[in-house]
Amino acid sequence: MSNYKSEQWVHLGKSDSAREICKKAEIIDQLDKPFREITSVYERVKYGDEVPDINQLDDTKNKTVESIKIIKKWKMES
Repeated sequence: MSNYKSEQWVHLGKSDSAREICKKAEIIDQLDKPFREITSVYERVKYGDEVPDINQLDDTKNKTVESIKIIKKWKMES
């Protein structure tokens, strides 16, 4: 994971998969782990027809809130 700031942005395309977005987001320090875990749950639901249990839902919600905080902090520091 690198510490790129304003010279690097995450450019998303309409056809980017969740995994591609996750890979692009690696430029944001500390986002790697929570975002990777969110992506994993998303892919299991979308492609594996799995339904997360309440604990997985709560954990994913917490990881989403954590990810948003990390992104906001990164944007403010850029």
